[in-house]
Amino acid sequence: MGIFLSADNGYSWQDKNSSLYAHNVSCLISYDSIIFAGKNYGGVYISSDDGDSWTSSNIGLTNLYVYSIAKCGSNIFTGTSSRIICHQQQRYFVSLIGNGLPTNLYVYKLAVSGSCIYAGTASGFIALKIVELLGL
Repeated sequence: MGIFLSADNGYSWQDKNSSLYAHNVSCLISYDSIIFAGKNYGGVYISSDDGDSWTSSNIGLTNLYVYSIAKCGSNIFTGTSSRIICHQQQRYFVSLIGNGLPTNLYVYKLAVSGSCIYAGTASGFIALKIVELLGL
């Protein structure tokens, strides 16, 4: 399948998989006219032209199994099979959690509310303060 765009409330759909190799797209989020697509194996891809072209954005990302994406301010968080990662400056990733947690964490869902990020994982529920994670 992959990614499709509708500009008419779902009446018609346009294929947006060019250069994305869209198999196994697991999550999407948009921020300031940029679309982030997470793939089960392939990491994160970014489009700034409504999906007409996609660029891999995996510099510093060591785990390419991306299951979930959430946004807080100008930060994009990705949930992988072992960590929650913070995506900053549209290209770089900073590992936020992972040490001391189960190695097979599998962060399937992420949500942000106020100053906390919530993660639904294969090992249970985790709540973390974003300010502390980012060292602010």
